[in-house]
Amino acid sequence: KMGPHFPESLYWIVADISQVLEKADISSILKEFKTTRWDEDPVIHFYET
Repeated sequence: KMGPHFPESLYWIVADISQVLEKADISSILKEFKTTRWDEDPVIHFYET
């Protein structure tokens, strides 16, 4: 569920991105970036949104 001020017109794109990330092998992706620490996660800003 999105926040109360999140524009409904953007729901579809967030849902699509979420589906891609849900199926992604995040551990494998993080190995490519040579990090396992959450604060070094290359997509941390997506998680915080």
